[in-house]
Amino acid sequence: MIGRRGEKGFADEYANVIFALISLYEVTFRAEYLEKAQRFLNKMLTEFYDSEEGGFFLYGRENEQLIFSPRKLMMEPFQAVTQSWHIILCDYMN
Repeated sequence: MIGRRGEKGFADEYANVIFALISLYEVTFRAEYLEKAQRFLNKMLTEFYDSEEGGFFLYGRENEQLIFSPRKLMMEPFQAVTQSWHIILCDYMN
């Protein structure tokens, strides 16, 4: 189904969608892209932010509950090839 998601997303997917929407805005200047990016950011903060210790979980509150909920490390093995979602998120939270 186009426009529908089947599974709950992960933090890195949200960050990349936010990045894409802001990039679209920078090219088109259509405010709807910024509005969508803001909605995704708000959802990301609600779902993934750890208010007790700071930082973000890779898995959201709506995802399957795990015994251990890992945070993704800031330095990923392939960061030179793909930009870390932490960096993408920090760019747009300022």
